[in-house]
Amino acid sequence: LRLPLCIDFGITGAPWTKGVRKDQVGGSVIIGGHRKKTEKVLLYLRLMYMPLQNYKDLETEFLMGYWQRGKDVIAVTHFADLMPEVVFLDDEHNRLREELIEMRIKFKNEKYYAGKKNPGLKENIIKTKLEMRKYAETQILKRVNAIRRYLLDPGREKYISHEQIFNKYI
Repeated sequence: LRLPLCIDFGITGAPWTKGVRKDQVGGSVIIGGHRKKTEKVLLYLRLMYMPLQNYKDLETEFLMGYWQRGKDVIAVTHFADLMPEVVFLDDEHNRLREELIEMRIKFKNEKYYAGKKNPGLKENIIKTKLEMRKYAETQILKRVNAIRRYLLDPGREKYISHEQIFNKYI
C-alpha cells in the first residue's frame, strides 16, 4: 500500500498468530532483555513500543528519566493498535501524532509526580487515538479500493507504479 513509516520509534516483542481477543491476529508476545533494548533504542530514538507484560517489569524511576527528555515507552497488547501511530499519512495526521505523544508523556508525568492534574487528559488521549485510527483506516481503504478499481479496469495500463494507481483511481 506504500504507506510511509515514521522513523522515530523502535518496536520489540514478537507478533503472535493469535490475538488478545478471539477475533484478532497479531498479539504482542513478551521477550527477554527488554530493559537493555529500551536503553539502546531510546539512546537514538524517542519512542519504544513493547509488550505490556515487559512494560510492567520496568521501574517507574527508569521511565521517568525518559519522560523528562520527551521520550516514551508505550505498552502494546496488539500490534494492530500501532498502525495509526507509526505511519506518516500527511501533515495533519502527523500533528495529531505529535499531540498524542506529548499528551501521553504529560499524563504519565502527572500520574507519578505530585503535580497539577489535568482531569480531561486521559479522555483527550483516547479521543486522539480514535481519531488517528479512523483517519488511518480511511486512508488505507482508499488505497485498497484504488488497487481494486485498477485491477477491475479492463482498459488499465499493465505496468504502472503504485503512485500512478493511487493518483488515477482514488
